[in-house]
Amino acid sequence: MKKYFAFLIFPLALFSCAGDSTETQEINPSDNLEELAMVPPFVEFKNYIANLDVELPSIDSLFTKYDALKEGFTQEEKDSAYFLANDFMYLFEVEESEQEDYSEKAVKAMEKKYGKAGFVIGNNEGYFYLWPDSKFLEKKFKKDLSTELSNYLEVEKKVNGQLTSDGGLIISWGELAKMILVCEDYMVKNNESKYFDNVMGLYLERMRFFMWGLDNTPIIDWVFEEGEPKHLNEEVAAEYQKLIKDKKHKTGEFIADHLVFLEFRNFDFAYEEQVDLTEEDVKKKMGLK
Repeated sequence: MKKYFAFLIFPLALFSCAGDSTETQEINPSDNLEELAMVPPFVEFKNYIANLDVELPSIDSLFTKYDALKEGFTQEEKDSAYFLANDFMYLFEVEESEQEDYSEKAVKAMEKKYGKAGFVIGNNEGYFYLWPDSKFLEKKFKKDLSTELSNYLEVEKKVNGQLTSDGGLIISWGELAKMILVCEDYMVKNNESKYFDNVMGLYLERMRFFMWGLDNTPIIDWVFEEGEPKHLNEEVAAEYQKLIKDKKHKTGEFIADHLVFLEFRNFDFAYEEQVDLTEEDVKKKMGLK
């Protein structure tokens, strides 16, 4: 059985603030009973997760332990407990035997099995994978989380999840544009938040997709008559114009500049000419420090 070692494994995925809690100590099995009795509740919780098997029943055990100890946590420790639970759940994988059956019946069975345990199932290039369901985690932590973390998780719920598969978008260009604006709204209102960088990362990734497309979802139309100049995909063009006309947000200014470049190149550019936005670009445009 796989073990989770909380002090060695911290997925980079999305949560760079998972370790922001106050320093804690690890307790070795050799410590005497008197020392064990003095273990702070949050240290006990971290040690408990460190020794959990990566098996579905462990998720219920984790939250049972959390409920038993949380009254002794500081607010910062409650927030950190959320990330510890999230990191633990990121270690789970769809069983190998389940990867072989793509029938509708098998997929529904997987969705029921893993959904009940708190996971969302994704699929990319013929492989199923799992990630924690933010709604499940939110329910488990109820109102234990700080306002700062809750505000960040509201963004997570709206913009995270599977966006691509097999080199292309699996959402519409309009949905992608809405995600981008959710990120902008958060950054403008929460530029002092410890989670600002997380949302900046989400914004930059989604803007890259929106500005340059993907291999199997290009922003330039695939098909055009011989001799006809290339042009933007109609849906992309419509979403670009919506953002450009949106004076409540600054994202449209990036898109307006980008459209000038595309028009100058007659909508024909090489991969090497793709230039990504930087954090500095975004902060300057949005007036953030």
